[in-house]
Amino acid sequence: MTLKYHILSTPFDALVPELIKIDEPVQENLYAFKEAYDILRRMKPAGPQEESILVTIHNMDEDAPKAPLEQRIYAQHCCGDFWENDLAKEIVIEEGIPTFLALAEILWEMTFYGFDPYPLEEIPLNRYEKKAEELENRQFDNYARSKRGVLRGHLTEYALTPEEWEVYEHRFEHKNRAKRMRDARQERAIKHYERLGKIEKAIGRILACTSDVSHKDLDYLFNAKAICEYEFFSRIAAGEDRAAYIQDNLSHYFHCDLSAYTRAEILLCASPAHPLSNLEIAFLTQFFRKLLPTQDIRFSVGTKPIEEPQDVWVFLIVSTL
Repeated sequence: MTLKYHILSTPFDALVPELIKIDEPVQENLYAFKEAYDILRRMKPAGPQEESILVTIHNMDEDAPKAPLEQRIYAQHCCGDFWENDLAKEIVIEEGIPTFLALAEILWEMTFYGFDPYPLEEIPLNRYEKKAEELENRQFDNYARSKRGVLRGHLTEYALTPEEWEVYEHRFEHKNRAKRMRDARQERAIKHYERLGKIEKAIGRILACTSDVSHKDLDYLFNAKAICEYEFFSRIAAGEDRAAYIQDNLSHYFHCDLSAYTRAEILLCASPAHPLSNLEIAFLTQFFRKLLPTQDIRFSVGTKPIEEPQDVWVFLIVSTL
């Protein structure tokens, strides 16, 4: 049977106990795994595939015969391919492995590079990110200079010869105290500008979708002691309630501890072809006021192109000042 067949015949709840055993961060990302699973449920498979997905048992620590062998289940040929192709592949499961356990491993592998198959949103570097990149380039150039002292350009364009890499490593490993202090200052500056860059990018994502708030309204985020972002989507099938999907998914699978945060910005967003209704806005507003531990919440409503136009996108920023 194909992966599509097994996904349609197996509820997500059956995978959860096995998913959370695979890796510790899974627990806090279950809501995203649920979204990914529902994308696969509604996605149309590609044509027949020559390759099959193999789910097998491997023994760990075989070089330590005195210790009991730890067994690990692996899913192969499902990481890095188009999701449509994976859905069309036959699944070959080693005897003794339950189907729901095999599906949990497959889902974990398929989401290794992200929880959806859509292209990443291309956002130009802002001024803070450019400054951080400039400092990173300068730091690399400090040790990658040619004998003539000519810099080799942008960090992503470096193509040093093996001999030049040896020179770089020698300079880096034998730097004196003054250079170590200079590098430490640059590292602190890079981290500072990277933090500002992430905040500026988050503000830009909100302002690109709505006029309900201004940049000045969001400037307080630069002074936050702690800040965290979350994104939620309603991966609905035809005829399903997209606002209710957000509520049901987060009520069951959102396990992040937000008690340390004292303020929240929430953007409720849909495609221009299917904007949020007043009833949906009221429903989601009421739900998030119950979900979040803080009552200092500002809601904005906007529109943006979304890969699946019927979906809703919720962008949450929580912070502590």
